[in-house]
Amino acid sequence: MRNLWERNCLMIAVNLPIVVLVFFNIRSLNQLLLSGKALFSGPSPPLNNELQATRAKAEIRGAHGGQVFVAIKRRSYHGHRPFSSNTSTSGFSDNLYPRRAEQLLCNKWAVVTTIFGPTTLVRQLVGMKDWCVVVVGDKKSPSTYDIQSDTLIYLSPEEQEALPYQIIPLLKWNHFGRKNIGFLYAMHHGAEVIYDTDDDNILKVDSRGNPFIPDCSLGELALSKDVVRLGQSHVYNPYPSFESVHVKDGSHAFVWPRGFPVDLITDTSTWNVSRGKEEEAHEGGIITIVQSLADHDPDVDALYRLTNYLPLRFRSGGSARLEVISPGVMTPFNAQATIFGKVGFWGMLLPITVHGRVSDIWRSYVTGRIMWEAGQRLAFASPFVTQCRNPHSYVADFDAESDLYERAGALVSWLLEWHPVSNSIEGIIEEMAIALYEMDFLHDPLDVDLAIAWIQDLQGIGVAMPKTLSQSEKGYFIPRASGTVGSLKIVKSDGTCEQSSVTEPSLWAILPPSAPKARKPLALMVMTKDDMNLLSRFLAYHGDVFGFENIYVFDGSTGPQKAFLDSIAALYPIHVKHSLVDLNGIREELAQWIDLIKEDYEWIFKVDTDEFLVQKGDVDGGPALTNPALLLPTSNASNAILSVDHFYEAAPVMSGSPTETERSASSAAGKWKQFYNGEKFKPTDFNLGSHVFGNQTVAQGIAFVHYHRRSFIDSVRVATQTLMGHGYVNATDSKEEMINKLKKLDERPKCGQISCHKVSMVLDTLTNYEETRRQYHEKSKAWPTNLIGFREHLRKIFARYPSIVVN
Repeated sequence: MRNLWERNCLMIAVNLPIVVLVFFNIRSLNQLLLSGKALFSGPSPPLNNELQATRAKAEIRGAHGGQVFVAIKRRSYHGHRPFSSNTSTSGFSDNLYPRRAEQLLCNKWAVVTTIFGPTTLVRQLVGMKDWCVVVVGDKKSPSTYDIQSDTLIYLSPEEQEALPYQIIPLLKWNHFGRKNIGFLYAMHHGAEVIYDTDDDNILKVDSRGNPFIPDCSLGELALSKDVVRLGQSHVYNPYPSFESVHVKDGSHAFVWPRGFPVDLITDTSTWNVSRGKEEEAHEGGIITIVQSLADHDPDVDALYRLTNYLPLRFRSGGSARLEVISPGVMTPFNAQATIFGKVGFWGMLLPITVHGRVSDIWRSYVTGRIMWEAGQRLAFASPFVTQCRNPHSYVADFDAESDLYERAGALVSWLLEWHPVSNSIEGIIEEMAIALYEMDFLHDPLDVDLAIAWIQDLQGIGVAMPKTLSQSEKGYFIPRASGTVGSLKIVKSDGTCEQSSVTEPSLWAILPPSAPKARKPLALMVMTKDDMNLLSRFLAYHGDVFGFENIYVFDGSTGPQKAFLDSIAALYPIHVKHSLVDLNGIREELAQWIDLIKEDYEWIFKVDTDEFLVQKGDVDGGPALTNPALLLPTSNASNAILSVDHFYEAAPVMSGSPTETERSASSAAGKWKQFYNGEKFKPTDFNLGSHVFGNQTVAQGIAFVHYHRRSFIDSVRVATQTLMGHGYVNATDSKEEMINKLKKLDERPKCGQISCHKVSMVLDTLTNYEETRRQYHEKSKAWPTNLIGFREHLRKIFARYPSIVVN
């Protein structure tokens, strides 16, 4: 009976509003469906034979009931294509947009556009620790925004016009797309996370009654247990899985998201899908965008609202959870309660030549498809918001959503078959905008201009684009799919929703009845500066062995390494902190970062780019090819510090990467390196070299390969760079000035100051180059060839990560 009842409701839902629309506006509907000419000016472009045949088939299919929209080229774009080359240019701009020093900077920003005064949500957001809010006004908005907060920015129309962003002259007034200004403003002012929301979505509260936005695993690798598996359908409706029910009586409610293809609503394969079973197995792909479902008045289309009952809620099995959408599966997400991580900022652009009820859905499908090219993932989350919807007319909504009903299915089918030509995300965005305009999903070339200006603004702000993956790195198959005028009822809230929602607890605040959060075995914190070749190999090796999510990079680069790291962080969940503090002040920043992450780990190991953590092998052989973290004890059963057992001093190479060396001197590590206990760490324990002081317990079997010697030229370069970082010498010093400064610091045979061995190396190179070079290589000629096995092991790992390793 339930299935029959659901089926009947769905038949009503699909058919009744179409009758309503025809009744209200049959003339405009006929013009829209039969000609398509009203949406753009000028004569229809000539069609080739293949396109004529395709259109003829569409007309035959719809001969007795209207015409079906087909994704075919209907016109040509003749404008500028600045990103048509396959070279990514993001992150390398020398002309970044200016920003006043006194302007507010935050890591977490919420972005809202509104025509109303401050709402319950905005008042919640300004009271939340660590969050800032930018409210984008419009011509219909209040002239002043009546709320006082140090963490809120209200951008009036006049203030928007004064901003440096190239998209601003292209944006329409009184349109949802002005939200794009808020996105850029947040990025420009320090955003690492942006919460894209509407002002009528009220946040649920934690156990203390405080509103909050959960992190929902943003920036982490997707776990197998959360990933939706590709089944019979390539389109997914996530709502049934989260158990939607009627608030009134708790009965089951079948529901679908706005923008879901209407011809697939009743297709059971779009919601009966499988998921992974392994609790902690990594699926691959970074969770980049998280869409929260909404209780009370969720984001459904006017078809549902006109023929079904509200309010609803999602039970989610009584606990908060995620569903991660895998490549090859399409589903719409909205702009009402969505979190974007920094690596996904490129995908926030809202088109402006379609209605606001369509704009965020077109964005979701396009961004979702491009994410596959960069190894990024979309996730849906149990509700952490309650939507108490602003006044709306359902019939007016239906009219505004006409593109969704007529064209969403065609857009999805085309996206599933589409292969990008460009190899850069910038080029793919431009290519996609042009294609959507030429097929009339976007109704004016203004949206192509907007996409181009958006990319240029991202460059001007300094937002790095992710790299595209090779086909082997993607690891998925791209499926081939087969082929309002009248008396309006305005639905308003009676206020009870808002009153009850401000205290409604969030499932995300309910901790599962389990043991305290388990610590991960090991974090690696690497300090680096302008050393991209070796750093790329460090990341590939340690990410493969220990997990990319456990690598923390403290980068002081001023050259291309900065953009390189941002691009890698867009592909893999490494943690990157850029800082230009000099070496004399870096200790405090590193200690603070370790103190911040210590609760998550048993042990933290601070390393340099040239130190590769390994397991000790046989006495006369090289390192064992197994994970050394397995040998570490639990932190609560050990001292605050452990020292490394063994190290392999790698012989220098004549040129190229130091990881290509075959020889090393193997010995006990002595005072070389130490691990910090996550449970017992205190910032005062930390020293910049992580050298061992006093007698510490030895971590038996733990070793590292030290590629310190490299090639002679590279070693001198790194040593000189380090001395400049300490302020011992300057880049503008002449050779004689540098020699005089270093002679005053040379205390041989003593070594009582930081980087004393680098002082002697650079001084000897400046005063006697050939002899210093000869001695540099002479020492290691008799060392055993015990790194051949490890070198081959590294080569295999490097081959798995062509997007990381720099040659």
